Amino acid sequence: MHAVASCLQDRRAILQSVNDLRDNVMKTDQTKTRIQALGELFFQLSDDEQRIARCLYQQLATAKPVELQVLSRQTGVPLSTTVDTLKEWPGVYFNDAGAVIGFWGLAIDPVSSHQIVIDDVTLYGWCAWDTLFIPVLIGKTCQVLAKCKQTGEPIRLEVSPNGVECASPETVHLSYVLPDEAEFDRDVVTSFCHFVHFFRDRETAETWSSKQDGGFVLDLEDSVAAAHHKIKYEYQWLAVAS
Repeated sequence: MHAVASCLQDRRAILQSVNDLRDNVMKTDQTKTRIQALGELFFQLSDDEQRIARCLYQQLATAKPVELQVLSRQTGVPLSTTVDTLKEWPGVYFNDAGAVIGFWGLAIDPVSSHQIVIDDVTLYGWCAWDTLFIPVLIGKTCQVLAKCKQTGEPIRLEVSPNGVECASPETVHLSYVLPDEAEFDRDVVTSFCHFVHFFRDRETAETWSSKQDGGFVLDLEDSVAAAHHKIKYEYQWLAVAS
């Protein structure tokens, strides 16, 4: 009887191990799917569009409004094409003088608590995830100063074009949703950015995210992977370290 009981225990242990492995594989596949979906939320850019977008990021990094004539001259894209492109794109914000002051996750005004410090200049990400891909497009290491959405505790990151170099706390996680395409095109801020935040750890992030329709959580490593997939998808020529 003892031998039979021992065999049953071994069988249960093996079955549990198999189930755990299956669950891990399913979670891994789900995470990969989410990384790809986040990275492909936006659209692939033409050569001219890539020049306009990346130059805009680099010019906004000086914390000064970007005049369209200057943008056209620096990119070599005709002014009429530059104007038409920016009018067609969602998520482009202008001041009263017609200069760009906010663009695809980066703003010179304090629109959020996600501060991005570049060369002692403070800018603002629209959401937590923006702070992970903007350093790639600007080509500089940034200091990110933010707060846990749930507790208000400070979060600090050093983000280079290659990824997160250091984080405090090390357990930082991000919340996400995958918005409806029409809602995303209409208003990226309210349909997506308002749900993407930093949290001090997974448990805190999941507590908040579970209350959001379609909410989910990724750690820093997977969030960086999604950010880099976004860059590779939109800017096909731009090499991003894996």
